[in-house]
Amino acid sequence: MPGQRLIVLKFGSSVLATERDLPRAVAEIDRWRRAGWGVVAVVSALRGGTDRLLADAGRLAERPNPASLASLVATGEQYAAAALALALDRAGLASRALDAASLGLRTVGDPLDGVVVGARLGAVRQALQWDEVVVAPGFVARDGAGRTSLLGRGGSDYTAVCLALALGARCRLVKDVRGVYAGAPGLFGARRYATLPWDEALALGAKVVQPKALRYAAAHGLEIEVARLDADEATRIGRGPAAFADDDDAPPPVRVALLGAGTVGLGVLRHLLDRSERFEVVGVAVRDASRAVARGAPSRLVMTDIDEPLRRAPDLAIEACGELEPGARWMEAALLAGVHVATVNKTAVSRAFERLAGAAAAGGANWRFSGAVGGAAPILAAARRLREDQGVDSFEAVLNGTSNFVLDRMSAGASFDEAVREAQALGFAEADPAADLDGVDAAEKLAIVAREAFGGALHPDEVRRIGLRASDGARCVREAAEGRRVRLVASLRRKGGGLIAEVAPREVSAHGWLGLAREEWNAATFRLHDGSVVRVRGRGAGRWPTAQAALADALELSRARAGAGVAP
Repeated sequence: MPGQRLIVLKFGSSVLATERDLPRAVAEIDRWRRAGWGVVAVVSALRGGTDRLLADAGRLAERPNPASLASLVATGEQYAAAALALALDRAGLASRALDAASLGLRTVGDPLDGVVVGARLGAVRQALQWDEVVVAPGFVARDGAGRTSLLGRGGSDYTAVCLALALGARCRLVKDVRGVYAGAPGLFGARRYATLPWDEALALGAKVVQPKALRYAAAHGLEIEVARLDADEATRIGRGPAAFADDDDAPPPVRVALLGAGTVGLGVLRHLLDRSERFEVVGVAVRDASRAVARGAPSRLVMTDIDEPLRRAPDLAIEACGELEPGARWMEAALLAGVHVATVNKTAVSRAFERLAGAAAAGGANWRFSGAVGGAAPILAAARRLREDQGVDSFEAVLNGTSNFVLDRMSAGASFDEAVREAQALGFAEADPAADLDGVDAAEKLAIVAREAFGGALHPDEVRRIGLRASDGARCVREAAEGRRVRLVASLRRKGGGLIAEVAPREVSAHGWLGLAREEWNAATFRLHDGSVVRVRGRGAGRWPTAQAALADALELSRARAGAGVAP
């Protein structure tokens, strides 16, 4: 989007060793998106992939043709890019995986060690306009004749640097170390550089950054950051001078209490258990212990006394039960005890906001609820940031996936009742879908957005609601024939010193921002004081999108606990 901050994140095989590591890259991308950055992710082949492909080439031909060899080896990066795009999709983040041809980097010279001489980034810019994460294969480009060209060993660094320069973007190489060290990382006495000149980085050789990428960055005055996953600190390679960082020892894992092990709660638990170096789960409170264990929760962590996890001295409490009570009471107790809280419970946040905010203030604790609105769509993160930076004049969004499905089926000729039954059969609607169909779900989410985007207290019952039961099937069919769609739109706008809040069916362009929100996808538009527009989208429901939002909050709160700040 015009004026948007952009960052190129490069993930090498040291952090993407296997497919099990993909969720960690997703979380890194997600935190930058939530901080308002457009993201281009450059990936290397998974660990050992390039060597296996080189061995395959040697088996297939004694003296492989360089161009053919390049085409074979390039499939490693293309596979990794496609795999990361699929992992982003599961987590609910819109993404676009590009191949070397559509990426647009052009080279000359050796097919196995090409030199970048140009960039045509139309596909990259188009994807960023649509709030998509661009996933690009590193190490691979095209020459002037359209043939595959490789960029030399470690060439994904080179890809990232070239893209960052062409886009005017920040460049961050994500490694398995905290930056560039004087000596081997991990050895006693090895010190990390906070800043380092390009020439001194080159003198260190290819231990951390490809020399060709360093020379290119130096020639064009581009600063490179080298950092590990989910870190704010980095080594900045640029004009210098060389200076060492004062690094503290890594803090102990954050102790986490979890309430709820349903669809979303189990997703959150999986994320926490997969990050044992960062989180230690001390207990999971549930109603039915045997059911939770049968669905995958470790029996040693499961307990039916919902207050027991809070008695185990957690640093962080994550609430995923989804009900006003006991969710609000449990969070209130945690906050009053000084325990940070993250929740995905829109009902508790919207209907007990003052109570919970008061508890957070009294206990000196932080409270986050990104998963309560939009799931993987960073709607609340954008609302907070835009309110502080530019100021928001109006907001409109599609916030309910059930309504999307029902309205689309009605556009195809189904009756309201037929569409609802089909939504229930496919899992898009609950057994009692009233909250979705009558606009209550969207009204609760809108009340939360009002506080974050406008700073105004709004109760869900104050939102004017017109539900889908008032929708006319013939109207839906007619609008579809004319290139439009009916969507349940949640809107806020300033009027005088107050807000007008509404949830109602509205005709929108089928190819516009709101009209393209299908099934569980959410989309939102903020109009700012200066007349500019900011749009975000993502999957708004489901285990992994909602769990991803909870994980983002948990990681942010863990960084705050470590004293590293809460945003990139």
